Amino acid sequence: MGDMAKSITAAAATQPDGIVVSLPDPDALGQAIKDAVAAGIPVITMNSGLESSKDVGALMHVGQPEFLAGQSAGMRAKAEGATKGLCFIQEAYNTALNDRCNGYGESVPIKLVDSSNDPATIPTRAAAGLQANPDVDAVLSVGPHVCVGV
Repeated sequence: MGDMAKSITAAAATQPDGIVVSLPDPDALGQAIKDAVAAGIPVITMNSGLESSKDVGALMHVGQPEFLAGQSAGMRAKAEGATKGLCFIQEAYNTALNDRCNGYGESVPIKLVDSSNDPATIPTRAAAGLQANPDVDAVLSVGPHVCVGV
């Protein structure tokens, strides 16, 4: 996240007409976004950051409410017979991904599995999560590569 904050600061230094940025970790990125807004640069957050967008001064947020998306997925899984699940999450700090897992967990009890964002460790972590929870009958993966190799 440090590199992303530096990128936001560097972009703001060029005085662009605006910045569109994802906000997965408000603690790590919030100040850089606030500084851009204070410099008169319009900022729009997208994808992650719905709940924190206004707090950092963004004009608006473009994206779905992740908790609601998770709830919908959980209700569908429960209707299909799911009773116990895992949620594989590749960025444990990402508020949007946590919201999606937590929404899912309202219908199907879940355990979070930090599968990491490192392709070299994902298969091992995902397999370990499944082996540690043999009674799981549902899996939610909140990223496209989080269960690769399992």
